[in-house]
Amino acid sequence: MMIHLRFLKYLFLSLIFITNSLVSQDKIETGNIEVTIQDIDLDEEGELVILLFNSEESWLEADQYYKVIKVSPAKKSEKIIFENISFGSGYAIEVVHDENNNLKMDMRILPYPKPKEGVGVSNNTFRAGPPEYEKAKFSLDQPTVELHIQMKY
Repeated sequence: MMIHLRFLKYLFLSLIFITNSLVSQDKIETGNIEVTIQDIDLDEEGELVILLFNSEESWLEADQYYKVIKVSPAKKSEKIIFENISFGSGYAIEVVHDENNNLKMDMRILPYPKPKEGVGVSNNTFRAGPPEYEKAKFSLDQPTVELHIQMKY
């Protein structure tokens, strides 16, 4: 009788351990990306389009974003949150003050190439030419990551 109880106790504890192991393996860690967009020009028409990219191959390709949030700006600073995003190290954000609702940054060509619309990117990397993915990327490896993106017009 004592051996039988010991065996049942061992079996019960083993089942609990196995079940917990299986459940924890299926759990994907996620977090939130809180983005504060600063220096918004309220005289410009259109919406702020905040594009979250998750790879270098998709970076700045308007139709290949991972997630998108659109906001009609009411203040010079707006805060948005991308929720339940899987942990990872290859995220980058582009913000466009999209005047014509085409989900991409429009460029003027003359006298030199320059954005027609307000734009901002993660890590506030600005230079002549398109922003580099390597300089704009960031990691989500905790429950909340806070970013501050400055708009340039």
